Amino acid sequence: MGSVIRALSFILLGFAIASGRAVGQSSGDERRFRDIAIKEAIQTLSSGRASMLNATEHPMFQWYVNKIEFSLNLEAAIKSWQGVEAPDVSEPPARDVSSRRLLASEDTKCRKPSRSPKAKNQKKCRKIKNRAYFGKLIKRVKNVLKPDECCTLCGKTSGCVSWTVKPKSAGRKKRGCFLRKTGKKTTKTLRGYWSGYILTAKAPVSLPVPPPSPAEEPYEAPYEAPYEAPYEAPYEAPGATPPPDANLDDFWDAIDNPQVAPEEPYLPPGTNKYKELLDLHWRFYEAQRSGPEPSWNRISWRGSSHLNDAVVGGLYDAGDYLKLNFPLASSMIHTGHGLVEFMSGCSSSRTEALRTYKWAIKYLLDCLDVENGQYIAQIGDPKIDHNYWGRAEEQNTRRPAYIYKRDSMPASDLYGSVSAALAQASVVFGNEGDPAFARDCLNGALELFKWGDGKPGKYSDYYKEQTKIYRSTGGDDSMATAAGWLYRKTGDRAWLEKARSYFSYNKADVYAGWDSLWGSHVAHMISLADRGVQIPGIEEYRRWSTNKYWRAWLEADGFQSIVKTPKGMHYPKWNAWANLAFSTTSSSHALLQAKFTPDRQLRSRLMNYARAQADYAIGGNGIRSYVIGWGANWPKFAHHAGASCPNTGPCGQAAFRSTQPNPNGPEGAMVAGPGGVRKSRTDPDGAYSDRRNDYVTNEVAVDYNAGLNTLLCGLIELF
Repeated sequence: MGSVIRALSFILLGFAIASGRAVGQSSGDERRFRDIAIKEAIQTLSSGRASMLNATEHPMFQWYVNKIEFSLNLEAAIKSWQGVEAPDVSEPPARDVSSRRLLASEDTKCRKPSRSPKAKNQKKCRKIKNRAYFGKLIKRVKNVLKPDECCTLCGKTSGCVSWTVKPKSAGRKKRGCFLRKTGKKTTKTLRGYWSGYILTAKAPVSLPVPPPSPAEEPYEAPYEAPYEAPYEAPYEAPGATPPPDANLDDFWDAIDNPQVAPEEPYLPPGTNKYKELLDLHWRFYEAQRSGPEPSWNRISWRGSSHLNDAVVGGLYDAGDYLKLNFPLASSMIHTGHGLVEFMSGCSSSRTEALRTYKWAIKYLLDCLDVENGQYIAQIGDPKIDHNYWGRAEEQNTRRPAYIYKRDSMPASDLYGSVSAALAQASVVFGNEGDPAFARDCLNGALELFKWGDGKPGKYSDYYKEQTKIYRSTGGDDSMATAAGWLYRKTGDRAWLEKARSYFSYNKADVYAGWDSLWGSHVAHMISLADRGVQIPGIEEYRRWSTNKYWRAWLEADGFQSIVKTPKGMHYPKWNAWANLAFSTTSSSHALLQAKFTPDRQLRSRLMNYARAQADYAIGGNGIRSYVIGWGANWPKFAHHAGASCPNTGPCGQAAFRSTQPNPNGPEGAMVAGPGGVRKSRTDPDGAYSDRRNDYVTNEVAVDYNAGLNTLLCGLIELF
C-alpha cells in the first residue's frame, strides 16, 4: 500500500510542479517528471490492484479528480495523502479566477527547516493565508502572532497536526497561536488568519482518497487558481447581526446549528406539486436570458443585456455571464426530450417553455457561419467575467468571442452536440407548427454534423485557458445523439446506422450530464425500438442499458462508482459538484424509457427511481428543498451574481459580502446540492452549505437544471 501511495503522490506533485512553475525548471522537465510519475503509478496499480481502476473507466473521472483535487484545491489534495512527504513549491502559481473556484487563500511555503544540528528533526509544514482550522485544541500561545513562529512551534509540539494564528483583530481573548490535534471536516476562510499543517503528520482535513486515473494519456490539467473574491463576510441571517469583534467561529456555528428546529419538509401527495415546480423552474431559465428584453419577460429584475456581443442572445451559463455553447447544447438536448416525449406533461407551462427554449436554440443556430466555415462556441473569458460581481445589464468588461474553424479545428464534441440540439429542435418546432424555424434548425444540424463526422476532436483542446471550466472527454456520444435525432426528423434509416457506428459498449460511460449524452441517446434508441422501429444494434443498446446504465443507477451499490446517500440521493461517488444534476438527469432518462417499455417490472422500477430522486431534490430528503422558492428551507443565498443584487441602487462586491438573502432568488433554480462523500464521509446528505460563497454545492447553472425539466414533465404525465 505504501508503494501505491508513494506512486500516486508523485502524480500529485507532478501536477503541483506543473502549475507552480518552479524556478529554474523547464516545461520539458515538468512534462518528463509527470510522465514518469504516472507511468510508475500505473505499473504499481496494475500488479494485483487493477480492481481499483474499475470505477474510472471513463476519462471524465480523471478530469474531475484533476480539476478538483490537483488544479483547483492543491491544499486539499495534499491532505488526502496522509503521511506523504512533499517538497515545497518554490513559487506560488499565478492566479486565475472562476466563480466555481475556491475563495482567496494564498498557499505559500513555510520557512524552510534549519540545517543546524539542533533542528535535525524539525518538520516541514505548509501555511495558508486567510484560512482557519478548527478541532481538538492542544494549547493556545497567546503571544505568538507570526505564522512562521506558530508553524515551527507546531512542529516541536507532540501530537500537533494543524495550527492557526488568529490576528490581533480577533481581540485580546481570542488572538494567538492555536495548536490542534485534528481538524474539522471543513475549514473556513477568515480575513487576516493564517493556518497550516505538518506535511508528515495526519492532515487536518480528511478527504476521500480518489481512485487512480485510468491508464490513458495523462491529462495535463492547467492550474485553476482560487476565485479572487473578497474575504468571506460573516454569514448573517435576517436580523442576526454579530456585535463588533465577535467570535466569528461561534457565530458561524450558531447559524449552521440553529437552536430553533427548521421547518419540517413536507411533500403534498399527487402531481400538482410537480406542475407548480415546472412553471417556477422555467422562470429560472428566463432569468438566465441574455440579449434584448423580450415582450414576454416575466422576471422583473432582468432587462436587456450584452447587446454588443459578437452574437446576441442565448443563456448565461450559471451565476456568471459566460455564454458556453458546449454545455448549453447538451442542456437543451436533455430539456428537449421532455418537449418531444411528454407533451401532455409539459402542457401546463408549454408556452413559457417554448419561448425560452427557442431563445436558446436560436442562439446556437446564429453562432453558425456556414459561408466562412466558422462557429462561435463561447463568449466571455472566465478570467475577466469571474472578477465581476453585479448585474448583467451593467457589465461593461471585455467579452471576447472564441471562434472554431471547420477546416482546421476538429471538435466533434462541440459540432455534434449543437447538431443534436438543432436536430431535436427541428422535431419540436415541426410539431409546434413552426416549419420555417424547424427547417432552419435541420439545415444547421446537417451542416454541423458534416463538420464533425469522421473528424474526432475536443473543443477544449483549443483556447485551453478559456474552456477549462467545461472540459470535454470526447465527441462520439454527441455524434451518435445527433444522428439519432436526424433520423427522428428525416426518417432516413442511414442515420440509425451512423448512430450505431459511434456507439461502443465498452467506451460508453454512465455519467449522465453535460459531458455525456450516452444515457440520453440509448434511452432514445430503446424508446423508438419499443414503438416498433427497427433499430440497428438494438441488442447492444439494451445490453448496455441493462448491464451498465441501470445496473449502476438503480442499484447505486458502487458499480461504476454510483452510490447513494443514506437519505436516497444517487450520485457518482467521486463527484462533489452538482450531484443533483446527475440524479435528476439520469431520472429523466428513466422516464423516457419507462413510458414505452412493455416490461412492467422494469417500468415500475424506473418510475419509482425517477420519482424518488425528484422528491429528494424538492424536500423528500427530510432536510430541505433544493429548489429556490419552493418547499421547506429552500436556499436563500445561492451563488448567483444578478440575483444577489438589490432591486434598486448600485450592485457590486457589497452584494457578494451581504449577509442578507438574495433579493431575487433566482426562483425556480435547483442548486448543485449535497457534495456527498467527497465533502463529508460521515454525512453525505448534509454536505451542503447555503452560503453565497459556496459555488460547489450552492451555485445554480443551466446544465444543473436541464434534466429536471424533462423529469417534471414525465412525472406529471406518467403518474
